[in-house]
Amino acid sequence: MKQLINRRNILIALGAIAISTAAFAGDLWKLSGNLPPEEINVHRLTLERGSYKIHGYGTGWGDLDLAIYDDDQDLVVADRDGDNTPVVYITVPSKQDVFILPSNADTNDSIRYEVYVSED
Repeated sequence: MKQLINRRNILIALGAIAISTAAFAGDLWKLSGNLPPEEINVHRLTLERGSYKIHGYGTGWGDLDLAIYDDDQDLVVADRDGDNTPVVYITVPSKQDVFILPSNADTNDSIRYEVYVSED
């Protein structure tokens, strides 16, 4: 399986941000989209100082993974387990943009996903 998320891919993705659906309700962000095999989507959110739980759910036969980058394009945390339920936690020291990259590591099947961002 090829490496989906690396420094080159994030720079390309952030250069042409393809932001999918994002909605805010109370203290919860919901991001959603579709991912063909071996594809990445990019969501940009501005988060206030604090701790956050970011978790995703995939439907279909794909493999949903998550990577979180800060506004300097540095990888903060990633969950690349072979499942459809990635979970990561981040602490934001001050208000800043973060980039949430759901990806489909599966080589054959598409996936529909939802990613939730909530205060931890």
